[in-house]
Amino acid sequence: ELVAQLNHRDQRVRQGAQLELAKRGKKAELLAAATATNPNQLGRIHAIWGYGQLLRRGAAEAAPVLALLKDADPEIRRQAVKILGDAAQAAAKGQGGALIPLLADESPRVRLLAAIALGKFQEAAAVEPLFAMAEKDGADPTLRQGIVAGLEGCAPVARLAAAKSSASVPVRLVSIVALRRRAAPEVAAFLDDANPLVAQEAARAIHDDLSIPAALPALAACATQATRGEVFLRRAINASLPLGTPEAAARLVALGLDAAAPRAMRLEALNALKIWNTPPRLDLVDGRARTLQPQPIAAVLTPK
Repeated sequence: ELVAQLNHRDQRVRQGAQLELAKRGKKAELLAAATATNPNQLGRIHAIWGYGQLLRRGAAEAAPVLALLKDADPEIRRQAVKILGDAAQAAAKGQGGALIPLLADESPRVRLLAAIALGKFQEAAAVEPLFAMAEKDGADPTLRQGIVAGLEGCAPVARLAAAKSSASVPVRLVSIVALRRRAAPEVAAFLDDANPLVAQEAARAIHDDLSIPAALPALAACATQATRGEVFLRRAINASLPLGTPEAAARLVALGLDAAAPRAMRLEALNALKIWNTPPRLDLVDGRARTLQPQPIAAVLTPK
């Protein structure tokens, strides 16, 4: 009766049946309902979810789910990928390779979940297919985020940093965000990218949130590059405060006195110097609470 209720028109009944079958450990019944030729898609999905509960508990085997990866219904493929990814470090461990072909699936939803799942599997063989997917789908922000999640789990830092030489802007962008999530200072290599969007993303990666302290000197060194755009330059200026060195302050002085620089950025540089000795608790760019202890810079300011 519980198996029959997986097809009920009311979601509460379907979910109750799913949870009870999983609680009783009825893996054979759930698998049969998931793989059955059933016109009721929702019934099959609840059966897949129930089987996924057992996978995460280590109470079922992942191998039978692999057949669902070739199902004619893309939503069934998607849900099968999802439960395998959720059990990547449990019953499905070692099955990540079966998901790589789905990075080229006709359904964007399947490709998205496959990329995320491969990151959970930490599947090294998926790195190049993920980059290929980035070249194809990287313009879509949702798919790009899935690719980032995959690369974060799969790709070595050195391979992500090597993407600096890629001709593809989406490939460089996903590499930057994956390096940001890994707090890898190698992201500083992207600061001199010719594409403003890529360079800005690298600046955000280094400066924002908890920041990447080892890469802050490289960002602060860009503070005199007055043509880099406000998003980039504002972060380069502000990166000088956590560094707190006289050399960083000297760059701000040079920018503030550069008549060719944008007025707003000159004012920003001078304001950073104004508050240097008593920086506010909240960051000037992203509002994060920070405790800064900059060095004295009277010797830098007085000659000017």
